[in-house]
Amino acid sequence: MTSGDSPAFMSLKAGLDRHPTKGNEMESRTTLQRLRERREVESGFTLIELLIVIVILGILAAIVVFAVGTSTKDAKTSACQSDVATVQTAVEAYAAQHDGNFPSSVATLTTASNGHGPWLRTDPGDVTIGSGGAVTSNGTGNCAAS
Repeated sequence: MTSGDSPAFMSLKAGLDRHPTKGNEMESRTTLQRLRERREVESGFTLIELLIVIVILGILAAIVVFAVGTSTKDAKTSACQSDVATVQTAVEAYAAQHDGNFPSSVATLTTASNGHGPWLRTDPGDVTIGSGGAVTSNGTGNCAAS
């Protein structure tokens, strides 16, 4: 600073020194600005982003398949148990109309006899009638014997 330089002049000179020129313009930009500019040029997803999405979708698909598999087995078991209960009711109705005699097979319940019946529309196929009218699952319906 020379004796002829005023404080205002020195302030103006310092401001000019800090002002970026074309040569150092790249240095004056912040990292965030450079990232934004680079992102504007690039388009699409990165490989890592796509792989993460694929892994997440795979996990969700596995959960759904497991849940559906369990509910399908539960539904088959419930259907079998319902068939056993329906045939048991038909056996009791048959016995009531035939003086306490039980039918020899499920096929007997699907046909009319002596002006009665049929007690079942169709043979459920997964139950059998044992001695004394006991109705059991034959194992094809995946339900416990009743």
